[in-house]
Amino acid sequence: MANFALKIAWLYRLKQDKELEMRYLRSARELFNKSHANNKEGEERMQYLIAEISLRLGDIEEAKRGFSRLITSREVSNKYRNYARKRWEDYKYENQAVKEQEG
Repeated sequence: MANFALKIAWLYRLKQDKELEMRYLRSARELFNKSHANNKEGEERMQYLIAEISLRLGDIEEAKRGFSRLITSREVSNKYRNYARKRWEDYKYENQAVKEQEG
């Protein structure tokens, strides 16, 4: 269900319907939080998706906590540690560029 909600959110993003995109992103995040993965790869993927969705929802603190857990945990695979590190660095770079343009 969480994957369906996420895909519906993407469709609304393509239609540029911000309100419905955010609604389905919130639903996807909630459903990912409730679901339980059967293996390590699935659990790491869910943690990454929850952090990414939080970032897109503007919940920066939740995104930061999620990416931080993935980056600092010794039990996380290099694949998801690198995904999280790259995404967080990209966000910080994009955010800095926006601030420089405004200032």
